[in-house]
Amino acid sequence: MSHNRLVDVRFIDQTYKIEYTRHRLQIALDVLEQADGIGLSREQLYLDPVLSVRTDPVAWNLTGGMPDLDPILQTISLIGELSAGQVKTIVGLSNGTLGLSPRKRSSLHCRMLPLLVQSVLDAVILNSRDQTLMNIAGSLKRSNPLQQKAA
Repeated sequence: MSHNRLVDVRFIDQTYKIEYTRHRLQIALDVLEQADGIGLSREQLYLDPVLSVRTDPVAWNLTGGMPDLDPILQTISLIGELSAGQVKTIVGLSNGTLGLSPRKRSSLHCRMLPLLVQSVLDAVILNSRDQTLMNIAGSLKRSNPLQQKAA
C-alpha cells in the first residue's frame, strides 16, 4: 500500500502529561510500529515531541517562561538515531511560550530555535512575522550527526 501524504504525529498521551524523554520515545516507537503495520513509510512521518509550558508556577517564574528543553532536545536527537534519519521531527515554538508577552515570546523563540536545530530538528512551526526570528532561522545551518558518523 502506498501513501502519498505526510503525517504529523504529536506525542500526547491520554492524560496530556508528557514529562520524560523515555515516555516520548516509547510513544514514538509505538507510532513507528503502527505505521509499519499499515505500510506507511517512515519518510512520511513528522513526529512532534510537543514543546509545552512548564506546569509548575514556581519553575515557570524562575525560568522566565522558558520551557524545559532538555527532554525535547534529547527526544529529537534520539528519534533521528533510532530511525536512522528516516523519521522527521517538527516542533511548534509557540506551544512552549503561551501566556507570555509578544516581546518575551520572540526573545525565547530566538533562543530556542538554534538549540532545536542543533539537535537535528527537521521542521518548525514559527511566527513568520517575527523578523528577528526569521533572520535567525535563515542563518542557521543544520548539521546531520548521522552523516558525520558515516564519514
